[in-house]
Amino acid sequence: MPAQSASMASLSKSLEASYKLAYDKAQGATPETKYDTYVASLTESLRVISGAFEVHSVKPAAEEVKGIPAPQLKTIDQIDAAYRTAATAADAAPVNDKFTVFESAFNKAIKETTGGAYDNYKFVPALESAVKQAYAATVASAPEVKYAVFQAALSKAINAMVEAEKDTGAATAGGYKA
Repeated sequence: MPAQSASMASLSKSLEASYKLAYDKAQGATPETKYDTYVASLTESLRVISGAFEVHSVKPAAEEVKGIPAPQLKTIDQIDAAYRTAATAADAAPVNDKFTVFESAFNKAIKETTGGAYDNYKFVPALESAVKQAYAATVASAPEVKYAVFQAALSKAINAMVEAEKDTGAATAGGYKA
């Protein structure tokens, strides 16, 4: 792994400190509700940040010279849709079966929504693994385990997005092929 610049190291430390602070400050009567509060805070923070980026972007993502190519964005959207489908199915399952139901429904939804169209993208297996790991964090028993698993899943998802961005096979000088 290449050495980080000072600014990236600072950002990494800042993000890690922010995640830890959010987790420590989360309110809840039980460890589970505390964790749910933490996830909700983090989710809403990410939504606000991504919304600000979207509002201030000059061009649609598909037209950007830098960023994730449009076909990869479509695949990411399909993975997100599969996650939502699987999470909905798992919510109805008994507690001990939630992850098994999630994993089965997720695998089925991925197959149905993508039809194997993503097989040539290196980032997809890592992203799928991160999604499953993130869901596993929600069903872990101890809050400390939930936090550690969630942090690992987030790191894995970020790394997958970096791989998606690095996929230059679809890139052209003026933008990306759709």
